[in-house]
Amino acid sequence: MARPRRTGHPALEPPAGLEARRFVIRGEELIAFSFPANQPRVPAELTPAEREVAELIAEGLSNAEIARRRSTASRTVANQIARIFEKLGVGSRSELVTLLLGRDR
Repeated sequence: MARPRRTGHPALEPPAGLEARRFVIRGEELIAFSFPANQPRVPAELTPAEREVAELIAEGLSNAEIARRRSTASRTVANQIARIFEKLGVGSRSELVTLLLGRDR
């Protein structure tokens, strides 16, 4: 597969480790892109329970899935998420994941 042309502009550079795979499904040619995800870096100011919840959010789990995994109530998870957002100054799960994975740095 052809290597992307370098533009010299850092915002236009592909992420490190980017891979592209071409395949055909029912006659339609598709390309799938992937790259290794950063490990979440959870700030130390969170409690151990909040750290675990934040890591599970970074894995893409819903509140109900986190509650099941942690054997706790969904409302407890919702309260922990609210405290995490407040402590870290984020307003959404996507902002939290961006912060934890370091995509904004």
